[in-house]
Amino acid sequence: MTCFGFETVGQEFLRFDETFFDYWGQHMEMGTNYFRDPVGNYLMLEFEESFMQNRSFRIAREISNFYNLDDLYWLGILYCGHCYFQIRIFSLAMKEIEYPAPRLLPNPQQPLSSSRFFTCFKSELLLPQTCIKLEYAFVIFWAHELDYDNIQLIDPRQKKHDVRIHKSVNADLIIEKGVLEMVQYFNVKENKIIHMSYVDRNTFLFRLFSSDGIEINYAPEVVNISNHDTHLGDYDPADFYYSMAKCLSENDTKSSSLYLESEFAAKALVRNRTRYILVNSEGDCWPCTIRRSGRTNKECYLSCGWKEFCKENKLKEGTIIRLGVDKEQSNFIYVMEIKV
Repeated sequence: MTCFGFETVGQEFLRFDETFFDYWGQHMEMGTNYFRDPVGNYLMLEFEESFMQNRSFRIAREISNFYNLDDLYWLGILYCGHCYFQIRIFSLAMKEIEYPAPRLLPNPQQPLSSSRFFTCFKSELLLPQTCIKLEYAFVIFWAHELDYDNIQLIDPRQKKHDVRIHKSVNADLIIEKGVLEMVQYFNVKENKIIHMSYVDRNTFLFRLFSSDGIEINYAPEVVNISNHDTHLGDYDPADFYYSMAKCLSENDTKSSSLYLESEFAAKALVRNRTRYILVNSEGDCWPCTIRRSGRTNKECYLSCGWKEFCKENKLKEGTIIRLGVDKEQSNFIYVMEIKV
């Protein structure tokens, strides 16, 4: 899942955004961490345990000095794992700064709408209004992609909730139509915090929490698929439209891509669709892309997203997995481990 932190630059310490830290704080490592800007400059900063307990870290002075900043700014942070972060810096009007060229190997500055920045945010599901306001930073970066009348919110058990967006008089984007049905479906009786992750065009994953940070129960029962020695939430592999099994090699677990059988690619995947979502047995999701090659495009690979999925799920050489798609041929690829 992609998260971001928004903070102002101008003091010695900054604090990670609460939502960002809830997801990634336990994975961060103390000591030297590396922050890279879009053109390749690196800042090395020390994470100190005594400060990180309050989500705080020293960075403001280093950034202000390096980029010659003398006002308030937004700092966007993307955690990439293993002490490595990517950053972007904006004025209060959301205009990105000009980054100095790195001394060794200058790279072209990335376009404003990065494929991974500012896609995850926190909002509120408000009652009795039954509405959700989209985060301002998300709107700035991604509103141009949205079809306001065709939005899907997908809960952790992969149930799809169709909603619509409208623009308020002060230009806020508000989700209203369809939210009442969600409230009734989950039997929500009070305001909830909603964590949203934009994973594909018009598609959001979401999780709901109380004001105390307690996640709601999305379904009363969890189906135990004992015949397969695994748990796949409420999704039964018998419902797969098409699936394939694969024993992972060492290269599969370390590579950034996974080769898919040509028959699986032809029958299970939608032609010309490149964006999919990998779903593990716990219902957690990872955006990924499909890459085709060869003269007839019959060679097919899971690419961006596979390496992260492999790492987060601790898949090793010799692990046997089954990949399947549902009968609707949605953009979900379910990945379950088969224990023999």
